[in-house]
Amino acid sequence: MKVCVINVLREDYIYNLCSRVQPGKSEYEADRRSSCRLRPLVVSSEGKRGSCDFPIDKGPCQALHKMYGYNSKLHKCQQFYYGGCGGNKNRFESRKACQRKCENQVTRKM
Repeated sequence: MKVCVINVLREDYIYNLCSRVQPGKSEYEADRRSSCRLRPLVVSSEGKRGSCDFPIDKGPCQALHKMYGYNSKLHKCQQFYYGGCGGNKNRFESRKACQRKCENQVTRKM
């Protein structure tokens, strides 16, 4: 995967597909990198899932941001290094924030 950052517009090119993400705007995808004709991106089910339901995902970029995510197999929050782009909602800046959101939430569900 090649990730390019151009001002506030991030472009990810995967197998000649192009998606653009601009803060506060909709996401789009295009058929080929060369044409990049924009059309609305299909919305995933991620919006309906809670952040604790996702697996920990460091994302495709190479930065090293110390974060915490909920590990559903171990039933606890654990440290990981976020790459700086991509990933999912299972990402917290502190262990306490992760525990407040996820460990307590899981306990309430049981």
